[in-house]
Amino acid sequence: MDITQYFARDYHGAPFVLFGTVHIVTLIVVALFILGLTRFKGASEQTLRKVRWTLAIALWLNEIAWHIWNIAVGMWTIQTMLPLQLCSVLVWLTGFTLVSRNYTLYEFSYFLGIGVAIQSLLTPRQTVFAPFLA
Repeated sequence: MDITQYFARDYHGAPFVLFGTVHIVTLIVVALFILGLTRFKGASEQTLRKVRWTLAIALWLNEIAWHIWNIAVGMWTIQTMLPLQLCSVLVWLTGFTLVSRNYTLYEFSYFLGIGVAIQSLLTPRQTVFAPFLA
């Protein structure tokens, strides 16, 4: 198996199937991860701080990797990649919310997440990748 096919601009593998096996398994993994975070309820402040920073750094690194990949395959443009799309704003804002513990930002991030994250999880082809699949 050639792993570079997953990082190519033009993916020629199996097509995405909405609510197919891979999609359902991914949704289950995300749900289990979220449920796993409840394990930290009542943990020490030091542990919670580590969890918050880990999640924030993971979000930010993922967003940076997305930009690097777009640059590498020649798809990065200022019109499409500035962090002005709702998902990008949500990633940066949520990371900042995690490290700052600002409750007002938390409420705003939660509000954005309800609309953006749920839609992206349930209909990824139609939302996140639509500009690249047309």
